[in-house]
Amino acid sequence: MNPTKDGGIEIAFPRGNELSNEQELLVDRGRKQVRGIIFKTLFDIPLPSLREVLQEAILLDENIPYKSYRIANKKQVL
Repeated sequence: MNPTKDGGIEIAFPRGNELSNEQELLVDRGRKQVRGIIFKTLFDIPLPSLREVLQEAILLDENIPYKSYRIANKKQVL
């Protein structure tokens, strides 16, 4: 969770670029990999859609190992 400059809160997903974004909630804000959902107030949170994104992120994390580009490059250097 990250605070935004305008007083909102962002729930960020480090592997957000790998999520389907069927709910059209995820925004990249110029980032290549991270995607997030920004809320201004508690009343802005679409709970059913948020649950779907969270479930998809959990399934992704449990089933597909994360491969860091940086780690792969470090192994080549060694």
